[in-house]
Amino acid sequence: MKRIWIINHYAEPPSRGKYLRHFYFAKKLISRGYDVKIFTASTIHNTEVNNTDGISPYIQKNIEGVDFIFVRTSDYFGNGKARVKNILDYYFGVQKAVKDFGEVDVVYSSGPHPLSWLAAKKIAKRKNSKLIIETRDLWPETFVAMGTMKKYNPIAIFLYALEKNIYKAADRLIFTFPGGSEYIEKIGLDSSKVAYVNNGIDLNEFNEKKKNIYEIEEYNNFRGFKAVFTGAIGRANNIESIVKAAEILKSRDNPNIKIFIFGYGTEEEKLKKYVKDNDLDNIKFMGRVDKKYIPDILSKSDLNILTLGHMPELFKYGLSPNKLFEYFASGKPTISNVECGYDLLEKYGSGITVESEDPEKFADGILKFYNMSVDEYDKYCKNALKAAADFDFEILTDRLIEIIEN
Repeated sequence: MKRIWIINHYAEPPSRGKYLRHFYFAKKLISRGYDVKIFTASTIHNTEVNNTDGISPYIQKNIEGVDFIFVRTSDYFGNGKARVKNILDYYFGVQKAVKDFGEVDVVYSSGPHPLSWLAAKKIAKRKNSKLIIETRDLWPETFVAMGTMKKYNPIAIFLYALEKNIYKAADRLIFTFPGGSEYIEKIGLDSSKVAYVNNGIDLNEFNEKKKNIYEIEEYNNFRGFKAVFTGAIGRANNIESIVKAAEILKSRDNPNIKIFIFGYGTEEEKLKKYVKDNDLDNIKFMGRVDKKYIPDILSKSDLNILTLGHMPELFKYGLSPNKLFEYFASGKPTISNVECGYDLLEKYGSGITVESEDPEKFADGILKFYNMSVDEYDKYCKNALKAAADFDFEILTDRLIEIIEN
């Protein structure tokens, strides 16, 4: 039986229902005979939850058959000094916590920040085990692409050097986006140890959760064409582009189309004010919703919406947003304004991608699905379900086991 430790600062238990990639992997691996433990921070990202007694260096809990070790970390809000302290708490704390858990065969560390990787590298060396490094976000490439950090900023230079050092040390590299090999070659490293395992969906769980009915009449009783976005209302998700598309649709007098935004975030109040000031009655902010209702909400949509800011240098390596796989599983088409390499909507014929900085094209894309024939629309729906089947966690676990065993 192989012993696997998952080192991920932001792995969450299912009760939080957000960052569950490694919970699903752990559960599937355990069912196939592996011994798996998840070492995560005691804090839950973007919440006030802290799974610690404030005294013990860690708290161990078995949740649905999976051993979670919650490493004591300090509370934080936002991205200031408190979050930096939280990251350092985890970096030092996880290295101490693992000393109580014997030996391990594979240390599997997932980002996003590279100090989590560095801790895993040190643990793997100390335990003489194999090291798998997983990249979900490119640090600092993402910050450089967003313009929040210059490429030759000393911190960026340090992070690039650390990233390269970790990649060299790893026995295998996993990327959740398709262009991982391309990125590795760009930074001058050998791509032969790169594997691609995207995010995904537990289809059985998703379909079971459709029984959780979202009881809001405004959504359920709207009999027109429903376009739906789910996720954070922050700058990164570029919700402003959806609002602009709604404004264009209203100017074209399409009363049977309504856009529903499910989520909350820093841009919410500003955008709600814009909607109110411009009398846009064809878009509605529904607020935060319990994740258990997402399968029902999406199953009642006609079109799902994926938006992000315009970052071609970053997105040329492909995408891996969790919501995309929920969209696939809903069996409904998706419209995206995220121009990217390795476009999964194009690959599967499950949706369309329009120009990212053109709200007119976005509105045209929504109208395309609104006016589409039943036969063509049904083809998009069937293709979405085919995509979901390819990204079911049972299939993804098969790929992960190949990496572990080889």
